[in-house]
Amino acid sequence: MLCLQLIRCAAPAAFAVSVLVSSGIAAATPAPADAPPQPGTVHGGLFADTSRAIQTREGYELRVWKYAEHLRSVLPIGRALNSYEAFADLAGEALISSVDTKHPPSVPVTGATVTIGVQLGCAATAQSVQIGGNVSNAVQGSVTPSIQGTGTVSGNASGGTSGPQGGGSGTLSLTPGVSATASDTITTGGSLTGTIGPGTTRDFPIATKTLSGDDGYVVARETRVSVDACLGGAQIRSYATAVITTSIGVSSITTYGRTLFIDRDHPGASSKHSPSKG
Repeated sequence: MLCLQLIRCAAPAAFAVSVLVSSGIAAATPAPADAPPQPGTVHGGLFADTSRAIQTREGYELRVWKYAEHLRSVLPIGRALNSYEAFADLAGEALISSVDTKHPPSVPVTGATVTIGVQLGCAATAQSVQIGGNVSNAVQGSVTPSIQGTGTVSGNASGGTSGPQGGGSGTLSLTPGVSATASDTITTGGSLTGTIGPGTTRDFPIATKTLSGDDGYVVARETRVSVDACLGGAQIRSYATAVITTSIGVSSITTYGRTLFIDRDHPGASSKHSPSKG
């Protein structure tokens, strides 16, 4: 009788706990936000940060970083044997500086961009590509109509120790000899899909940022990368490109990551690369 009474007393308490959990009071704590990545922190491995720089005739140094890279293969939703899918993290940054800080360039910068993207290839010609809901014909190479940043610069300027001076509109006082208008970061909406044919590799830009000063970056997390009708395995190689424009000319520099396999049979973080291409 004592045992029966204890069971009857404990039952309401247990029932009350289950109600609290099902009503959402004991909801899971949201995951913390990712810390902002910084270039130059990963020195080795498949996802090592890479950087390259170029000097221009006007006296600028343009440096680009590829960093915060990660690739996680997943089983394709369609489950087709010739489909490959992964989620990619990637960041890029461009920096403009004077080669000679005591004598900054007299020709101002009229525009600069940094772009991150991936190159997809397999042993099986691109038929179509869908980026952020916009479908383009990849055979014609028109795959980036919706992700290019825009911005204009106007006015006359001359370099000096206190920065550019002169008339015009929309200019900013920045690093000596550098002026440009502010713009926005353009992304693809988190989705990147394509169909690739025999023996080809195609470029798929993910995001472009028009620099509003002498430094600019783009960060993309969990971008879906999908390849269909691919025979012989799918490979991916990341890149970051920086472009600088003056009234005299245009200069660009690109840095690449290693060529990685999208592993259909063993989903998870990438663990192998192509020695011949990476």
